[in-house]
Amino acid sequence: MDTGIIAAVKKRYKYLLIKEIISYHDVPEIVKEQLSAAASRMKRGVAGVAFGKPPHLLDAAYLVNIAWNEMSAQNLQN
Repeated sequence: MDTGIIAAVKKRYKYLLIKEIISYHDVPEIVKEQLSAAASRMKRGVAGVAFGKPPHLLDAAYLVNIAWNEMSAQNLQN
């Protein structure tokens, strides 16, 4: 039973991660430059997907939390 729930959460997490990555690439170039400048002032590894960088642990925790909260009772019951 647990593997089905875990698989559903992983699938939703991956969807949300790709959605975040695509949403960064959809913003105008001026905004990307501003985000890049802000990311360069941060410590190494702190800027995540919102800044066009690789996801870090906080991004993963945030997206897993959203994925878990979006699970319906029907998915858990199945």
